[in-house]
Amino acid sequence: MIRWAEEGHLLNYDSPETGHFPREFRMPGYWVPQKVLLNTIAYNTGMVKPAEAPQHWADLMDPRWKDKIVMLDARASGSGVHFVYAMRKLLGKEFAARMATQNVMLKRSGGDVANTVVAGERPIGVGIQEYYVYSRAKKGGPIAAVLPDEGVPMTIYALCIPKNGPDLEAAKRYVDFALGQEAQTLWQEKFATPVLRDDVPPYPREFGLRPLTDVKIIFSALN
Repeated sequence: MIRWAEEGHLLNYDSPETGHFPREFRMPGYWVPQKVLLNTIAYNTGMVKPAEAPQHWADLMDPRWKDKIVMLDARASGSGVHFVYAMRKLLGKEFAARMATQNVMLKRSGGDVANTVVAGERPIGVGIQEYYVYSRAKKGGPIAAVLPDEGVPMTIYALCIPKNGPDLEAAKRYVDFALGQEAQTLWQEKFATPVLRDDVPPYPREFGLRPLTDVKIIFSALN
């Protein structure tokens, strides 16, 4: 998105709604985060007690979790790529090397990771997007999240307008709506996906999840 803006492929448009979003998470005049995803640790609450669940990313490398981890496959998931790169920045190459000794099961999507944890096939899920935890826990599934205090990788879903789009006025109206309070609130309340708009009620403190204001963010490609 940054490259497209720099190369002149994006329309320079600042929606009236952009002032509700933190400047550090947008590119003024070009794109704004419609929503964000956090990569978390998840665990089966029927198989692992909260106090025993991994509380830090480094805990995943403990031999006790060998053969018990399912992880998002970075070869098939964009969010998975961000997660692996963020872990490399945080823990160095050691993270991938030691995780390789844990006989980790890989899944192509966060939904597959969540389903594997809920089914009890593997009690620990890694790199799973938090909305998968929330949606399954709300339905009574035995799953909860851990957001390690040292930081959580965040993926931004940015919204922009191609400069040569077929109907630029309609595109502007859509961007205004998508970034508005009503639509942004809907993302959180119906789809369990956190947003950065400043006047939307904070993300619920349930099932191990926390509002974004309480979470330290680990950037990957953004910085």
